Amino acid sequence: MLPQHLLLDEPDAIAMVLPLASNYDSDSDKDTDISNCDVSVPFKPKHLVWCCQVHRLINCFPVVTHALINNGAHVIFPELVDELNLKKCHLHKPEIVDVTLHNGLKSLSKLYEYVKLSLTPLDAIWTLKSVTTLITPGLSMPIIFGLPFLIHNAIVTNHAAHTCVDEFSNYDLLNLLPVFPPPPPEP
Repeated sequence: MLPQHLLLDEPDAIAMVLPLASNYDSDSDKDTDISNCDVSVPFKPKHLVWCCQVHRLINCFPVVTHALINNGAHVIFPELVDELNLKKCHLHKPEIVDVTLHNGLKSLSKLYEYVKLSLTPLDAIWTLKSVTTLITPGLSMPIIFGLPFLIHNAIVTNHAAHTCVDEFSNYDLLNLLPVFPPPPPEP
């Protein structure tokens, strides 16, 4: 079972940790005191988190999970792989990665396994093309989708608008339209 902090409705994932001391250097006048000014750009904008479902191999019911969408590599939590009973495949050569763990520390790891993964949004209108996903321990999110996911599925991300749109169908993964039941038949 996934840790409880990964099952929240609105996870607060941190993909980067800022250093403790900041050497702020502005292009403006060096003598200007900016300590009382508002910063125009937020240091921690809302991440692109997709609430989706994954189908298990041994059970008919899907598992609802969260996936962080970014522009790096894509990886999956080993516990989620086990819960879904996904078939693990071995890499011919291990991938060496630098992982930022949920506690903010970095860890150099060798990854030896991957799974093939396909997900659907909660409304089940659109289906992700299957992508290979590296099994990586110590992630801050159950799944992190990166460039291979974005390219293979023709997803265009707009971080400012908080959208991830399939360029062929115009389906937005992050902004689902409400689905209403059909009206009852007239008597």
